[in-house]
Amino acid sequence: MAAIQRIVALRAQQRNERRRGERQGRPRSRLVEINAALRDNLAPLDVYTDAAIEERYRLPHQAILQLLEVIGGDLRRPTRRSYALSPQTQLLAALRFYATGSFLQVVGDGHGLCKASVCRTVEAVTAALLRQCYAAINTQVICDHQGVFLDVVARWPGSTHDAYVFQDSAIGREAAMSRGEWRLIGDSGYPLRPYLFTPVANPQDAREAAYNEAHRLARGIVERSIGRWKMRFRCLHKSAGGLLFTPAKACAVICVTAMLHNIAVRARAACVPEGEEEEEEGDGGDVHRQVEDQRAQDRQAGVEARRPVIADFF
Repeated sequence: MAAIQRIVALRAQQRNERRRGERQGRPRSRLVEINAALRDNLAPLDVYTDAAIEERYRLPHQAILQLLEVIGGDLRRPTRRSYALSPQTQLLAALRFYATGSFLQVVGDGHGLCKASVCRTVEAVTAALLRQCYAAINTQVICDHQGVFLDVVARWPGSTHDAYVFQDSAIGREAAMSRGEWRLIGDSGYPLRPYLFTPVANPQDAREAAYNEAHRLARGIVERSIGRWKMRFRCLHKSAGGLLFTPAKACAVICVTAMLHNIAVRARAACVPEGEEEEEEGDGGDVHRQVEDQRAQDRQAGVEARRPVIADFF
């Protein structure tokens, strides 16, 4: 309780000092000292309960400690001159930004940091985490039955069609050479292939209808996973105003939050409530028909590969 009271007092002093400094045009050195004192007295991992930590940072206490072990060396400053930030402070500030998508100044106020420090911290933590990622960068995702992302592609502009993104991706090329060993599913925006099953456009019997229903249910896993990903890390959600970064930095944040999402899923972290809107399915009807016309032979091979799967439904 004494620590919390001390933090509250320091925050009030911080606000008053900032206002006086702005009015009088004084240097910010005193404010830096107050921020440093605030950080020294604020130890979220020690003060907050496990539930409160997960609510604020979207990862369990133990998962955050494990992340610190992995990237702490990359974040550690060589000296403590000029009140250098500890790896824990940097990681928690970045996680808070990922989780809320709030303004950098608002995130900084809660961690004893100025806006510029939060900006540098998010960039440093994102770079450190990105070095631990082993996936491509782009906003096409492939996930397993548990909602763990297996592949993320985040480099193409929004106008690029899903089919092109997949065909140009490393996993798309690998699947094309798999000789039937791969089994992926996609919506009607993707071309039918022996390794990529799409819904039957006009089901003719009960088996094709049952296949389409099973396909819809399975495809819903990735749509729900994307929804939970955005709700867990609100900086990705449109309600937070989007990522106000350069395209390269935005792609890096997307990839890093996907990795953090996987950590949360594997740690069985509580799922945050999903938004009211569902992920929109790509219609892509016209483009899909063009792909069919241009690659009729590949499509026929996909039909032949899908037929025995449909035959199992009755």
